[in-house]
Amino acid sequence: MLAKKEEDGKERVVYFSSQTLKDYETRYTPIQKLCQCIVFTTERLRHYMINSVTHVLTQVDPLRYLMSKPYLNGR
Repeated sequence: MLAKKEEDGKERVVYFSSQTLKDYETRYTPIQKLCQCIVFTTERLRHYMINSVTHVLTQVDPLRYLMSKPYLNGR
């Protein structure tokens, strides 16, 4: 969901999208699913995000874990 904050402090929905996972995507790890979601949303809503500051809000801890690691290794 892409929301815009109005002057009175309330959020108004600007755009909403959803995607159904394919069979092989259901076997992704939670971190991979979250990254896929962010990439999908960024591709679809790029024209909204290009000229403004964008904040990504999640209720998932794996993203916080990834961002707190000093470096990434492995895959």
